[in-house]
Amino acid sequence: MKKGLIGLLMGGLAVTLFSCMPYKETVMDIAKKRGYTEEQAEVIYHGVLVNEMMVKNEDGTRKINYNWISTKRILEQIESTKDDLDGFLSYKNKGFAKIVDDFPGMRESLEKSRRVAQFIEDTLRSHHLYSKFKGLKAGSYYDEESDKFDLKLLDPRQDLEKSLSFTSKYVEEAKKQGTLDLVENFRLEFDYKEKNPDPNHPEDTNKFIFENKRKAIVVKIFDSNGDNIGDYAELFRIKENNSLESKPALKMFNTLNNETLNLAIIDEDCEKDSNGYGMPDFVETIYGIQKDQIALQISSNEKLMGRLFGSSTKSKKPVVKQNEAFIVEAGKVNIPEYEFSENSEGWKIPLEYRDKKEGNYTLKIKFVEANGKGKQIEYILKEWHNPNSETIPVRGRVIEYYKVKPEFSKNNILNISILDKKISMDLEGELTKTAFDNFFLQEQPTAIEYTFGNNRFRIIDLDNKPGYEARKIIADVNKTSSNNNSRRGGYGDDYLGR
Repeated sequence: MKKGLIGLLMGGLAVTLFSCMPYKETVMDIAKKRGYTEEQAEVIYHGVLVNEMMVKNEDGTRKINYNWISTKRILEQIESTKDDLDGFLSYKNKGFAKIVDDFPGMRESLEKSRRVAQFIEDTLRSHHLYSKFKGLKAGSYYDEESDKFDLKLLDPRQDLEKSLSFTSKYVEEAKKQGTLDLVENFRLEFDYKEKNPDPNHPEDTNKFIFENKRKAIVVKIFDSNGDNIGDYAELFRIKENNSLESKPALKMFNTLNNETLNLAIIDEDCEKDSNGYGMPDFVETIYGIQKDQIALQISSNEKLMGRLFGSSTKSKKPVVKQNEAFIVEAGKVNIPEYEFSENSEGWKIPLEYRDKKEGNYTLKIKFVEANGKGKQIEYILKEWHNPNSETIPVRGRVIEYYKVKPEFSKNNILNISILDKKISMDLEGELTKTAFDNFFLQEQPTAIEYTFGNNRFRIIDLDNKPGYEARKIIADVNKTSSNNNSRRGGYGDDYLGR
């Protein structure tokens, strides 16, 4: 952890992206389109800047309100940033390339910035598509400008596949009730002209060749209401070993409750590419797909087939090393809620809460919301207590939140129990594992909560290295009821413990 240089991706974004966001040009363009003169537009810009795009701090100063800007405009800006970085990294300009290579660390830094920019774009685009999907699914008009940006969208700890549920209520309810019936399941083969870059001109992105390819897909059509006429469809690509990809490349929904499927989500990434696979790249409104002719019309729809088998509309996503996407070098940044330590060792707990044997704690297990027959661990908590009594919390009511090691982090736990400092775990298809807690836990807590003075704090580890870079106040002790169970960290009762 570098002193004074650690920030979340959100912090890096605030420095690298919003510092060059064309606020003035945007506002003045809107004003001039509405008939105002250049001079009038200038006055309007300052009024908008103060009243709409800025919020007032307690000390009277103002800061930018990023929620004023649409996600669409942020995406446009980050695409421009990516283009600039690609230009810096290119070897076409040999003179500039020499400067980049000769300057110590410059190319590596630019390459890292390019990977982070790609991460930002992928994450925001997924949220943007989800907003579009929700709007179209509800049958409403989707206005891209109404989809406002929020820095919290870039929280790197979120699992996009879990938090962005690209599905429909009638499908999920049918699955839950066991009434989603497979009415058609078949393989379809056909010839397809695949558009690929011209190998004779690899540097020219405008030159292509078309190659004849034999393609195959598997179409699965489901009925949710018992009439044996499909009202939901999934389409799978077939891998080279003749097996299906693990997730559908295309899903089609009937959101208007009529005789046609009208909404499709498409993932253009193949499973072998891995990076980006599993998250949709397109949300399309479709027309004329009759429920009793789904198979025929899907295979003959050139637009859908192009999305599935055409050359990717995206640049190949660079692989982002672990933690690199959300740990970036940045200056001191004003991030809502969190403050970052300027000390190279990070935030420390100003209390002694462990006894000499470091055994004065009890264990609790926080589970992820049920998904399938097996349980999945979100955190294992160590609640520290007085060395002489388990019923008396240690001074500061310290709770440590541990992630489990990867081999114990899946949703395949059939049974689990705690006996003092030991955990016994039954994993599906494996022998029961019983061991002391450290056998299951990662080396250090990912977060620690404690009370000091009038505040309850949470400190967070962001880079899986010693030290806690971020801290925020999660409660004012004076305003918290004595009946509020702050020892559970606000997670409710979905946990196991003594």
